[in-house]
Amino acid sequence: MSTPIYLFKIELDDIKPKIWREFFVPADLTLADFHQVIQQVMGWHNAHMHEFEINGERYHEKPDPEIPARRTRAYRLMNLVPDQTKVIHYTYDFGDSWEHSIKLVKAAFTPPEGFANGYGCLRGARACPPEDIGGPYVYPDFLAALNDPDNPEHSEMKEWYADFFDADEPFDSERFDLQEVNKVLARIKAKKSRKKTEADI
Repeated sequence: MSTPIYLFKIELDDIKPKIWREFFVPADLTLADFHQVIQQVMGWHNAHMHEFEINGERYHEKPDPEIPARRTRAYRLMNLVPDQTKVIHYTYDFGDSWEHSIKLVKAAFTPPEGFANGYGCLRGARACPPEDIGGPYVYPDFLAALNDPDNPEHSEMKEWYADFFDADEPFDSERFDLQEVNKVLARIKAKKSRKKTEADI
């Protein structure tokens, strides 16, 4: 029996206009691997800690003994995300607090031709904010300064972005490269045999 494919839609909270992606993954993916896919799909750099909250339970990569949470590598999507699950909450970077809402669009999705490994992104809108910019409530001020040459912080923000990210091109908040995302996802190898997780036992 083949592994089901889950189709998700992820949105970055507290940002307008919305930054979102629609993507699909194998249902037997662990939360740890799901995190890696989210990083690629959104455009983050996996430089900070993260957390999932699903149906009232919290999941961390390395749970702190003082904070009750389960280990992400021990649980699979198919064991945690039934059809009735409304929203998966995903937090990236506890300093900037980038909150994401992830909704299961379809639990038995058939990928288009050309996505043989079961991973892919169908569509999306707008660029991921730069890392360490300060969070969703600082991001609009960053864009305002960057896009207005008369803004007193324009030169500083432009220089900071170029230096911090070693970027040759200025930041484009409207840019989303679907082809580039799918190139990365296409390199993920389907796992023929997977180690058992706690949820499998």
